[in-house]
Amino acid sequence: MDERALRWLLLGAIGSAGLIFTAVFLAGLRRRAREGSAERIRPSGVELATGFITVFFDTLGIGSFATTTAIFRAMRLAPDELIPGTLNVGHTIESVLSAFVFINLVPVAAVTLISMVVASALGAWFGSGVVSKLPRQRIRYGMGVALTAAATLMLMSQLRLLPSGGEAMGLQGGWLIFGATRLPSFIPSPWQARQLGTSRWSIS
Repeated sequence: MDERALRWLLLGAIGSAGLIFTAVFLAGLRRRAREGSAERIRPSGVELATGFITVFFDTLGIGSFATTTAIFRAMRLAPDELIPGTLNVGHTIESVLSAFVFINLVPVAAVTLISMVVASALGAWFGSGVVSKLPRQRIRYGMGVALTAAATLMLMSQLRLLPSGGEAMGLQGGWLIFGATRLPSFIPSPWQARQLGTSRWSIS
């Protein structure tokens, strides 16, 4: 199978997952509305603006999770223990849409691309069971370390202390293994947000 066919196969899987997620998410919101839940479901103007700004900068290479977490914490838009699930649920639909744009436009070796996508999904899936049981203080420490690391890498790239770009379209050998094993993040996946109740807009 050639790389173009692999890309379309990957996009088909991502698109199908996105449709299932959207259906489950909307069904959950409708159920909460029928039950007359006291928890606010409709996002506020500030939350919508946060999504727009963070996704905009995400397209420029600045990760949306780091910026969203920083805004959420600074403005106290969500309790710390709900931020990981909120990030996954809130950014899922735009991530699916972005995948169709960037996977088609940005040349990346198919093996590298698929390895990273699978590693990310597995990390979120298995990590959800860990994060859902952590106390608030440990989640705060984890987010603090992650934000500090992200800010440090971005700063070092801007100061030319680290390479900020290149011509390679994929990873091979040890670098591919390193990239695939370090990528999974122990944060709740959107697929398990309903069971774990870790989202700001919980649909459980």
